[in-house]
Amino acid sequence: MLWIGTRGLGVGRADLSDRQLEFHQYGPIAPNITALARDGDAIWFGGTSFGPDGARGITRYNLAEETWQYFESDRIIGLDDDRVYTILPDTADVWFGTLSGLVRYNRKHDRWLTYRVNRHSSGRVTALARAGNRLWIGTEEGLAVFDTQADTIRIVGGSERFNIRVLATGPKYIWAGTDYGLFRCPLNDVVWTPARSQNGLTNNRINGLMVRDNDVWATVESPAALIRLARPDTVWQRFPLSEVGGIQRVSIAADTSRVWLGTDLGAFRFDIGPKLWTQYTRSDGLTYERVQAVLLDGHFVWFGTEQGASRYHWTEDLFEITH
Repeated sequence: MLWIGTRGLGVGRADLSDRQLEFHQYGPIAPNITALARDGDAIWFGGTSFGPDGARGITRYNLAEETWQYFESDRIIGLDDDRVYTILPDTADVWFGTLSGLVRYNRKHDRWLTYRVNRHSSGRVTALARAGNRLWIGTEEGLAVFDTQADTIRIVGGSERFNIRVLATGPKYIWAGTDYGLFRCPLNDVVWTPARSQNGLTNNRINGLMVRDNDVWATVESPAALIRLARPDTVWQRFPLSEVGGIQRVSIAADTSRVWLGTDLGAFRFDIGPKLWTQYTRSDGLTYERVQAVLLDGHFVWFGTEQGASRYHWTEDLFEITH
């Protein structure tokens, strides 16, 4: 038996007795993982390539069957771009923000569609959030909104100067992290207003954001910190962390006890009760220190890095590497 490593075809196993060769696919197709999302019994991995010859594509991992499925733009009609920056599953579709626009995958019909957000710009979609029939689309040149019933996209006037880094949906508001601070919009409205905070804390550049129940977590570039709003219209709490300064985007995942951050300098865990920070790097088992996506999955935390994915069994303090 001979095992063969390939680029993009998986692991090859050659039986020398009958000269048969078969390939076993394992792990994300794109090692530079920039987005993760849980979708029922599956996890979606989105990535980008490092160059014209770099591996690229979208990966779906079935947790129950432990199987990997790959989707590549040059093989699928309707999937115009598989360079993914953000992923948002809902009940009927999975939405992908890509370098060229918005991609929609309909599970029922196994159908892919690509929408161009703005023909006058690069079209890079950096963030997504859903509220009823509206899908909010964040780009480097402002906001757009997709009406899922009318199947149309319109640009939000006045938002062109805003680089929308992150979006998140809460119980009452859609939240947006931008170069000019944190903004929010009621779920049933289209009017955005700055989020209020003491001493102008949320007026600074926001590079990370997530909402869980009534908790709003965000990262501020300067003064670099993780901040928390326990419920709307209360006082923001600030927890300094210099490592989130100067980073384009920080990925955040949280439960009731801890917050996980993905940064250019590794992964960080913030224990909410004692207010303690723990850093994880390659010396702890992380596959690579530039963590671009974080997904909390029960007793596990997935980290998407520039060189593959790591799954951390935090209750056992054990890292598993998935290249």
